[in-house]
Amino acid sequence: MNGLICFVAVCIGIANAQLPDRCGEEAVSGRILGGQNVLRCTWPYTPLVSIRIYYNSNFGNDFNFGNLTICGGAIISDQHILTSAVCAAPLYGLSAAIVRQSTRVVVGDFDARLTDFGNDGRPEDVIELEDVKIHRDYDNITTSNNIAIFKLRTRIQYNNCKQPACLEAQRTSATSTCDIPEVDDTCIMASVGLKSPNDAEASNIPQQAPIKLLSRQVTEAIARQAPNNPLPAGTVIGRTESPSVQACLFDWGGIVVCRRSNKWWLRGIISTNNCLVSNGGVATPEPPIFITEVANYKDWIQTCAENISACPTL
Repeated sequence: MNGLICFVAVCIGIANAQLPDRCGEEAVSGRILGGQNVLRCTWPYTPLVSIRIYYNSNFGNDFNFGNLTICGGAIISDQHILTSAVCAAPLYGLSAAIVRQSTRVVVGDFDARLTDFGNDGRPEDVIELEDVKIHRDYDNITTSNNIAIFKLRTRIQYNNCKQPACLEAQRTSATSTCDIPEVDDTCIMASVGLKSPNDAEASNIPQQAPIKLLSRQVTEAIARQAPNNPLPAGTVIGRTESPSVQACLFDWGGIVVCRRSNKWWLRGIISTNNCLVSNGGVATPEPPIFITEVANYKDWIQTCAENISACPTL
């Protein structure tokens, strides 16, 4: 299946892409506030990447304090990463050229303090960005359509630590309830954010936690009870098992994978964090984590991955 990005019902041709015959089939053998370390080089965590700025003298004296992981993302082909528009915005446009030149996508990274290796002896990939595209309908006020795609300058070298995510087919209003439970309790979120909203120290190892995804219909019903807080387009609500487990700063773009038909599917990416509004996990009602549903954007992803220059963007 070389040269394909694979969805449930469709495969996208990508020139020279290196995709394996399977995605998401291996069982779980866990930076999410209150979460646990991910397991090294195991599904469903192998699509997770770190988006990291390597500070240098171009930024001046105020920025000479080391490297910063700003977001997570998901491998969708050997040259494309899916993440949130919140993550992409600082890297987008001519004015962001210096920051973009110092940004790398780290693939196959387990411990940020070390260079990690796969079972084939190859190290993690640290790859420059070739292009950044943000969904054309992204709204930075409401965070509607909070999704973006990066094209990498060189290709990912797949191994057991670096594998692409399984993506579902395009979801429309007619198929929005197809095979999607009102509450999906098979899901896990994983990302690379801060240990605590009060602590600038990031965990060296990505964190994971179980999360329940509400369907779009249930999410909309809840949103109608709070008309002053409009629901961001393209999102659903995620609830963790404990209010003390939250998405925090720099978890944006992290993966939300759910188990179905003996595979792990990339259901969403983390759109917003809730750690700053949760009052230490005791807020009432518990603030939601908004998750961008990837299947709402399959057609857009396909267009961008086939030809990044033709990608409908801001």
